[in-house]
Amino acid sequence: MVINTAVQGTLFPEFTGCKNLYRVLCLGQGKDGVRMVLFVRVNDNLYTYSDERLSAALANIHQGTPPPVPTRQHLTGPVTRWDRGIMGPIGLINTVEDICKLYTQAYDEPEEKAPCIHRAQDLVTYINLWKKCKLETNKVMNLMLKEWRPPAWASQKLCQKREVLRDKERARREEDASGQ
Repeated sequence: MVINTAVQGTLFPEFTGCKNLYRVLCLGQGKDGVRMVLFVRVNDNLYTYSDERLSAALANIHQGTPPPVPTRQHLTGPVTRWDRGIMGPIGLINTVEDICKLYTQAYDEPEEKAPCIHRAQDLVTYINLWKKCKLETNKVMNLMLKEWRPPAWASQKLCQKREVLRDKERARREEDASGQ
C-alpha cells in the first residue's frame, strides 16, 4: 500500500526542549455527547480521561506531574475501551511517513498475528473520538482516517465476531422472555 500525498506534518504537536522523565501535553478537551473528555499525550502514548478522572488529570498536569495512567496489568480487553474513566495507552504514530509504514505492515501481516492492525485501529478510534468531540482536525488526521481500510480478512473476522455476539444476545433475550 502506497499513499501518494503531499501532506506534511504530524498528528499531534511534538515536545519542545523538555527534559523531564514524563513529557505531558494536554491536547484538547471536548464533549462527545455523553461525557466531557480530555485528550492527553504522555511521552509517546495517547490517553483520554472522562468525567470521573478528568479533574484529577488536569490537576496533575497543572502541578507539573503526569496524570494517572493505567498499567498494563490492570487493562482488560482493547485499549480503546473506557476503563475506570481512562482510555489508553494508545501508541502514537505521529508522522505521515510512520503512518504509511504502519499501514503497509498491517496489510502484510498474516491472520494469526496482527499487532499493526490493532495499533492502527486504536489510533483511528482515538482520532474518531477526537472528531466526535468537535475538536479541530489537521490534514494528517484527515489523511489517516481517509486511507485506513483494514485488510479484507480482518473485516471478515470482525463481521463473524459481531454475528456471534448478536446470536448470544438474541438467545439471552429469548431465555429472559421465556423465564418471565
